[in-house]
Amino acid sequence: MSRPTPPPRPRIGGRIVRLATTPSTSDVAKQLLRSGEPHGTVVVAAEQTRGRGQRARRWASPPGGLWASLLARPTGVPATRAGLVGLAVAVAAAQATTAVSGVPVMLKWPNDLLASRRKVGGVLVETAVAGGRVTWAVIGIGINVNVSLDDLPHPLRLTAASLREEVGKPVSLSALLREICARVDQNLRLLEAGEGGKILSAWRALDTTVGRSVRASRGQRWHGTTAGVDSLGRLLVRIAGGRIVKLTTSSGVVIE
Repeated sequence: MSRPTPPPRPRIGGRIVRLATTPSTSDVAKQLLRSGEPHGTVVVAAEQTRGRGQRARRWASPPGGLWASLLARPTGVPATRAGLVGLAVAVAAAQATTAVSGVPVMLKWPNDLLASRRKVGGVLVETAVAGGRVTWAVIGIGINVNVSLDDLPHPLRLTAASLREEVGKPVSLSALLREICARVDQNLRLLEAGEGGKILSAWRALDTTVGRSVRASRGQRWHGTTAGVDSLGRLLVRIAGGRIVKLTTSSGVVIE
């Protein structure tokens, strides 16, 4: 007797939980994860009061931005390639943002989205591994879509960008969310199929980090130049004597 065909896996964005305001969409997504929420669920809020960025930095999330967290349960992604999940999401977010807004969006390792060389958004991916595989990922995405720069904390106004101010008109939040979900879904399926090379090629086409100066900000003392990313998504830095340092996080370093 043949086994029944399993139902198709839900796509990213197949279920969307919409909130007016929340401390953090990623915290809500993790609560849903623990309660058994399926792959593909998205939590989106009009405003976050305690959004987080890289290294637990506070992420300003006023109304007008896209503040969302995607819950993924990948299948077949080796733990050694967990770092590629973040690159896959960043590529998807950058390409989707360009497609919907018309603004050329580039990437800065590990998680920044840049418009006109200023930060317009970022991604933050938390993963868990078991049995040598990635078992789940909570994917936080924050983009200054229709945000007024005057609504951001003063220190950020000189380094941040807003899509609305780049194009001179509002950008559809719903269209952008749909496009991001579709492209994240596509890229995660590429990773699951062992086609991480396609993700890396797309990343390298948008990468602004190559050739930049990097220095250790604490602990070790070294200074070097970035040389792209390797097959696991680690940043390669060439330091004195030609030695290559491989970074898995931007913590403890400054990319100038």
